[in-house]
Amino acid sequence: MNFSPNNDSPTNDSPTKEISANRFLTRNSPLERTHSGDEYIADRTTITTRAQTTSTHNHIHTTHNPNSNHNHNHNHTTHTATQNLTLDFEEQMELSDKTIHFYNRLSPYYDRGYRSYLSHTHDKFIEMLGETHPEDRILDLSAGTGILAERLIQERKPFAHLTVNDPSLGMLNSAMTKLPSRSDLTYTQHKAEELPFHQGQFDIICSLNSFHYYTDQEAVLRNVSQLLSPGGRFLLLDWNLQGFFRIPNRIIKTFSPEYIDTKPVTYHEEMLPRHGFSIRHCETWTRRYWNFYRVDARKRLG
Repeated sequence: MNFSPNNDSPTNDSPTKEISANRFLTRNSPLERTHSGDEYIADRTTITTRAQTTSTHNHIHTTHNPNSNHNHNHNHTTHTATQNLTLDFEEQMELSDKTIHFYNRLSPYYDRGYRSYLSHTHDKFIEMLGETHPEDRILDLSAGTGILAERLIQERKPFAHLTVNDPSLGMLNSAMTKLPSRSDLTYTQHKAEELPFHQGQFDIICSLNSFHYYTDQEAVLRNVSQLLSPGGRFLLLDWNLQGFFRIPNRIIKTFSPEYIDTKPVTYHEEMLPRHGFSIRHCETWTRRYWNFYRVDARKRLG
């Protein structure tokens, strides 16, 4: 999701599988999960969903070339997220499920309902992103309805490949309907705490309007550090738990069905260097009753 990320709910004691599903979807077809661990293929794009979590799993990826039926098997290792100090694993999964269900229901109305908010935050994020390069491999960690991807395409920002990831199938379906069918776009459904990608696979990782919904935020920072190439960029924009915003944040947290753990910008000023990042730019601002921060961090070389 984009306004706030939601997390899928794998268990912690079964092997992870991502297997090819025997269904082909048109771009306007709803995405329906037949069982956990399906891989959905829509036109020339691939949507993968993650089943249960373990340290090692097989990844079967169907190529985008419509004239080719070759599959590529990759065995690789991921690290299971450690339990949050205040939430055990089952509690994290239960809270993640609530957020996913909320955004599955919200997805048809999301862009309209939050138009002003989304326009403002995406403008600020694109400004921070600046220029991209044709060789850039980009991961939108909690992409929601694909607004950031849409902006990158509309503004002709070059990239080698863009992975549009979100744990909500409803939000991904909205993104797939909105975005053009391109071989350099991939859609994946994974929670930010447990990502199955390769070490150093991305040059830019984006988290926009999302960090306050991650149930294990340190695990996300570890994953981002692992998945970025040396010198890669982690771009983060989210709510800033400082000043007057503490009041509306508490109201939202009290009455919202989603899990919320908003952090002040000082959290990232402390935690990002611990996970191998150098902060290049950090900024805070206020809009109406919202407090925001945006951070441009680079993974240190070596």
